[in-house]
Amino acid sequence: MTDLLVRRHDSTRVRAALPRNDLIAAASIVMPSRGLRLNKYPWQEEAWNFFREGVGAFKYAMLWHGQTMSRVRLTAAVMEPGGEEPSPITDPNHPASQLIRQFFGGVPGQSQYMFGMDIQLQVPGEGYVVGEYDMDDPDIIHWCVKSTTEMNVTTGRDPRTNRPAKKGPYLWQTEVDEGVWKTLPEDTHVFKQWIADQEKSWRPDSPTRGALRTLRTIDMLERRIIAQAVSRLASNGVLLYPQEVTFPPKPGFENAADPFIAEWLDIASKVIDNPGSAQAAIPMPVKVPNQYIDSFKHIDFANTFDERLVELLNHEYDQLATAMNMPKEVVTGMGETSHWNAWTLDEQGIEVHIKPAAETICHGATKGYLHPALKSVGEKIYTSDGELVVWYDTSELDVPPDRSAAADEAYDRGLITTDAYRDAKGFGSGDEPTKKEQRDIILLHMALSDPTNALAAIEELTGSPVAGATTGPGGVEAGAPADQTPPATGPATPPSQPGNQPAQPPPPTAG
Repeated sequence: MTDLLVRRHDSTRVRAALPRNDLIAAASIVMPSRGLRLNKYPWQEEAWNFFREGVGAFKYAMLWHGQTMSRVRLTAAVMEPGGEEPSPITDPNHPASQLIRQFFGGVPGQSQYMFGMDIQLQVPGEGYVVGEYDMDDPDIIHWCVKSTTEMNVTTGRDPRTNRPAKKGPYLWQTEVDEGVWKTLPEDTHVFKQWIADQEKSWRPDSPTRGALRTLRTIDMLERRIIAQAVSRLASNGVLLYPQEVTFPPKPGFENAADPFIAEWLDIASKVIDNPGSAQAAIPMPVKVPNQYIDSFKHIDFANTFDERLVELLNHEYDQLATAMNMPKEVVTGMGETSHWNAWTLDEQGIEVHIKPAAETICHGATKGYLHPALKSVGEKIYTSDGELVVWYDTSELDVPPDRSAAADEAYDRGLITTDAYRDAKGFGSGDEPTKKEQRDIILLHMALSDPTNALAAIEELTGSPVAGATTGPGGVEAGAPADQTPPATGPATPPSQPGNQPAQPPPPTAG
């Protein structure tokens, strides 16, 4: 089988597969070498610290963005000269389509790729994609996303052949456990993606870097709230009691200078360790002579939480949402956006928050994977239609506009058909009721809305006699056949008038 990638990383062949403008692009194939720059910037370490254990809302927002990106699907496309957006390739047998399906093992693996690379770009601003050929089956490539702290260059022998590397003694290493590094074979394919710094494009940048000052402020405000809470638990002010009062020492406090104070401080420390205990909620009982009770005074220095802290936090969360280019509801945890609909957004949300990041990742996959893979199988990068690229499909994220209320109004006015009404409500033709079901629906509506016909309608629906149901719907006598004509109704016959009376038989005569 022809290799999908340049197995031996011939630098001439690799560069031939990439356009000249890759020197300023935010993606490139990276070869292990002596002069390879593997910088770890201090701001990246701070960003990772905030992600791991700093501001919880920040981590949730990052995971939300990554989960949303994982629902974006990759596809092969053609970028026409002068076109605004690539056109997807619909032919499944096209070489570019086949290569995209093999990338990361298809849709499940690509979902993890989109999630992992999005986190790398959003937090430290750069990440690596590693494609390693299987040791037992050279037709299988294992793909993974690695952070910059997981990549290193080493000298040694190729683990596949146990021979020195042909292009020098330098090989890639990846960290597989704490301080444990694995040397990768020489034919491993590695490419790097990053958000280019606007001043120096070879440096990484990220949304988190621009939000570090805001994250520091949020972290400081939250720490102040914790400090106030702990301080109030430890000592709610000062207790004044007469010097003449002495307390019998309890076991364990006999040797203290003041056994009572020592016991009190011990209880306070336990409250800090376990603020949910009963000791945190009830006062400590003290028995003293009656004449000294009035001499005990409690001076409370504890302040309630500063209301300004909440206002400042809300303001900083607004700033964080702006810096991270995310909906405020995601950062603050308010509104209708939650983990239940983390991958659904309206059209505007997709345009603003998802598509720019998806385009960045697709650009990296194009330059780091598709172009060299096409070159390795003898296919051209540029065709008569344009450049072959990796593109994205956000259809799984699209939420159609809610036309339910508009459909109700239009249907009531007779402006749309029944089929159009069902479609707007999310129903299909298979949901149309039968004639009998329509009849039952009408009868049920009559039973609920028309008191005069309710009993008869119920009898028609259930098929059981109902006390008091004498006339069915439409004036039909309950229990009578449906086609029986109802008795005529009208005004009473007027009283008989002289001259209008019919002839009467003569009265009978006697004997």
